[in-house]
Amino acid sequence: MEAVRVDAKYIEKFGGKTVKVIGKLKEYNGDVGNGVVEANGNINLKFQTHSEPLVKEKYYEFVATVDPGDHSLKVIETVDMGDDLNQRALDKMVSLCHKFPDLFYDKSLAQ
Repeated sequence: MEAVRVDAKYIEKFGGKTVKVIGKLKEYNGDVGNGVVEANGNINLKFQTHSEPLVKEKYYEFVATVDPGDHSLKVIETVDMGDDLNQRALDKMVSLCHKFPDLFYDKSLAQ
């Protein structure tokens, strides 16, 4: 499965596609199955109601499908990335992925 690395700035281009987002979990409600990740802006998350518990203010990588309507993420997989990441470096990494798409993903994935 090919997944494009995005943040809030680029997510609209990938409706219906699988993406990877690294960011800080700002809100999480496991009972309802939703949350918010901050990744160069806020992105709404939708989890299966029986997902593993997550910790607010930690960094995670989410592999997810972008809802083409509201651009929320339907989470497929979650990877704990720890308590402290260089947000500036993450933003730059995502920016470079889209500045040089031929190096990082198949451009036909973008809408």
